[in-house]
Amino acid sequence: MKSSAYPNIESLMDDGYPVCIAFSDEDGDTSDLLYCELTHKARHGESFIIEHQRCRPGDYILGICDMSPAAG
Repeated sequence: MKSSAYPNIESLMDDGYPVCIAFSDEDGDTSDLLYCELTHKARHGESFIIEHQRCRPGDYILGICDMSPAAG
């Protein structure tokens, strides 16, 4: 069943592989990419250690920030 709000969502999910996010005590890099961009790269085989990324919703998803991005 296709969603009329997101007509291309199925085609986006057909490409790449599932992603695992692991939390580590290792030092990571700061990325200029957004959380969704990093996830997309990971779905296509890239791996990296990121300490900071530039997406407020990503910080919320990863538990770095307690304030929901929908709150303002």
